[in-house]
Amino acid sequence: SELEQYAWIASHDLKEPLRKIRTFSNILLTRTEDEMPEDVKSRLVKINESAERMDKLIEAILVYSNSSANHAFEEVDLNTVMKEVLADLEVTISSTNAVVHAGSLPVIAGIPFQLRQLLQNLVSNGLKYHKPGVPPEVNVSSAKVENTWRIIVTDNGIGFNNEFAGKIFQVFQRLVPKHEYEGTGIGLALCKKIAENHGGSIEAESKAGIGSTFIVTLP
Repeated sequence: SELEQYAWIASHDLKEPLRKIRTFSNILLTRTEDEMPEDVKSRLVKINESAERMDKLIEAILVYSNSSANHAFEEVDLNTVMKEVLADLEVTISSTNAVVHAGSLPVIAGIPFQLRQLLQNLVSNGLKYHKPGVPPEVNVSSAKVENTWRIIVTDNGIGFNNEFAGKIFQVFQRLVPKHEYEGTGIGLALCKKIAENHGGSIEAESKAGIGSTFIVTLP
């Protein structure tokens, strides 16, 4: 609990100086671009890009720490949540010529914004980690197994060696270089935390170059 509180406070305190770094570097880039030596301009661009990455990381930490807080459960129709996710990802889907197939999903007891974050992260990953020149294809389906629902998200992306299937759910763990694919290394860790918040679990199956399948098991 203390760690979560510390992460929240520290993240908020970091945002103000970071905002100044981005603001002033942008002013320098726009006001003196014509007379600025190329090497100085290049360094300013790197400062700006680094600050932007840090800003995204802080936001991700805030979301991760907030996912630990106690929230009331309510009835959540995952079909409605999925429609909202696809609406949010409309630009990405269009720009990558992606196809997302969403089958019938269950109504469960849960925390609406967390379940939306869960589905959005998993679909986003399928869109992001696609093979060069191959339009991404993501399939979302569900299956009832005894007293649980399984939400299954499959993609045709770059995949990974299955021996790393457990490692990818750790905070800040990345299997691909950040210069090839953007990301903070928190997305799948957040999915794991959300699944556990709902008394469930998440696992992954994959083959490098073939694609990945994520299975979320919920009560």
